[in-house]
Amino acid sequence: MTLFKDISKVRTISTIVFCGVFFGLIRSYFVGHLHGDQYPYSTFLFEPGDRFKDLFNMITITSKNNPYLTTDPFPSNYFPIGNSFFYLFSLLGNKMLIAGCFLGLFLILYFWLLARYLQNFFSRYFLEVLIIFFFSYPMFFNVDRLNIELYNFLLCFLWMYFRDKGKPLPAGLFLALSISMKLYTGVFIILYLKEKKYKEAFFILLFCGVLSVLSMLSFDGGFLVNLQAMLAGFKSFNYRYVESGYGFHHNHSMFIAFKLLYVLAIKFSTGGYLNLKPEAINSLLPFYSILTFVLFGLIVFYVLRKNLPAWMNIFLLTSAILLFPHVSFDYKLIFVYLPLLYFLKEKRIFTNDLLYAAGFGLLLIPHNYIYFFHDVSISTFIYPAVIMLMVTFILIKTRNVQH
Repeated sequence: MTLFKDISKVRTISTIVFCGVFFGLIRSYFVGHLHGDQYPYSTFLFEPGDRFKDLFNMITITSKNNPYLTTDPFPSNYFPIGNSFFYLFSLLGNKMLIAGCFLGLFLILYFWLLARYLQNFFSRYFLEVLIIFFFSYPMFFNVDRLNIELYNFLLCFLWMYFRDKGKPLPAGLFLALSISMKLYTGVFIILYLKEKKYKEAFFILLFCGVLSVLSMLSFDGGFLVNLQAMLAGFKSFNYRYVESGYGFHHNHSMFIAFKLLYVLAIKFSTGGYLNLKPEAINSLLPFYSILTFVLFGLIVFYVLRKNLPAWMNIFLLTSAILLFPHVSFDYKLIFVYLPLLYFLKEKRIFTNDLLYAAGFGLLLIPHNYIYFFHDVSISTFIYPAVIMLMVTFILIKTRNVQH
């Protein structure tokens, strides 16, 4: 019976992923041809002329180990350890060599880790695993951008692997590296609080601070000057992608969905798009902050107080990573793999497994069926809707589960 359920889950997800991505490729070819092979109709990814630029731009910015005080028009908006990570790759010199090493190292480590983590499941469902974990929209999008999220996800995967092996030291180190790189993976600290491993949580956060300070001290100009420049960069990013009318494309943040809904409502009522002003967006931010605070509090309550399957705990926390930030570009969808790995390994049988499997499948395929303007598509609504439906379903179905 368990084997049958394994087959049903993995086949459901792999079928959705294969059909969804294949349809996206075919659709992009034909629809793109009708529009003269113009972006965005010719691809479900980002602009072809901007390929690999998430890596190449950061290599240029960090090549002199001066990411915040660089003469580049767009200084870094990464935390210090992320800049140091790019700086190490910049030492290779040639950008195409850097791109090859960046992607090649990830794929080798990723494949090895998948095989070690899934073990017999990996060999039994080899083709399905390849489709799900290599042929998906988040993977294609990350490879197209060569974004640092590839390695941030890998660090979280390593944290999961060593944590499940009962090796707290390497697990904690990898999670600390991830949090130092992107603050939002700090939500996984909640699992340590659930297990009353307060010392481990403290030392993970302490190591994050030490890593960040040491990395910052290595930059030219001194600690305080770089700290001020980093905060200024964050403010600039916030203005460009949150407060302005930019940042809608390839985004699954709940905030961006609300902002897009607001813009479309204005268009429907007036016949023209609203030129969003920062003042209008800023007036919405307090309400959004309250909403996310309440929703995150509910998620934390369920994770801490309910005896849920591991995949549900990880999914609920991952949903916060994907939905609640003001900006969540689609390369972050790769974090869906974290709860999915637990879901596939789950031995217990639940009546709604195939429904959850369908939800996971929908999060791994492109949904650019309709464009509202330029490269802003209906996917901005679909991804957060699927995530919220899955979260709501989990909360309702487990509301009577005891601690």
